[in-house]
Amino acid sequence: MRKFLIAVSLIWPMIGLASTQEVLDYFHLRMAENTNFVLPSDWFDCSEEDSVKQSCLDLFKYYQQDTFAMVEFANSKPYQLTLFSDFSHSSYNQLLLNLRRDGYELVSVTRFNKTFNVKDQSANYSSEELDKAVIEFLNQGGASAETRMEWKLNSDLKSSVATFNSNGRQIELNFIIHEKR
Repeated sequence: MRKFLIAVSLIWPMIGLASTQEVLDYFHLRMAENTNFVLPSDWFDCSEEDSVKQSCLDLFKYYQQDTFAMVEFANSKPYQLTLFSDFSHSSYNQLLLNLRRDGYELVSVTRFNKTFNVKDQSANYSSEELDKAVIEFLNQGGASAETRMEWKLNSDLKSSVATFNSNGRQIELNFIIHEKR
C-alpha cells in the first residue's frame, strides 16, 4: 500500500470551501501522478483497517453546509469522499441543492420500499411533468422519512456517483469517482 504523507499544506485551505468535485479532482490528480497526498493538520487519521487509509475532517464546508468529511484512499480505484450531517430540513435541502450545483443528475429515489427511476419515467413524462412527479414522490411521508437517492455526474474524463441517504436523524452523502479509460 502506498504511504500517504499527512502534513500541513498551504494549498489545501481552498478545499474546505470547494465543491466536492474539486476535492475529488484533487485526489484523482494526486493518484494519477502517483504522488503523496498532503493534508493539513486539521485532517486526522480515522482508519479502522490497515489496508484502507482514511482521513477525516471535523468541519468540512460543502459550499455553505457544514459536514463531517471522510476521504478513503485505497490501492485500487474508485475512491470515496463521504460527508455526514445531522438531519435537519435545512441541511437536507442544502445538500440536495449542492449536488445540483455540482452538476449531478438524479437517477433514482427509494422511499418506503418503492423506487422512482428517473430515466425509466422520463419516457412517460415531459421534463416539467417529470420534475413534478419526482417532487410528489419525495413529498410522500415528509423529508424525515428514510430516503435513498442515486445521483450521477458524467464528464469526458471521469464519472462520479453520489449516494444520498437520510433516515431522519443523519444524512450521509457518499461520492465515488471512476476514471474513464
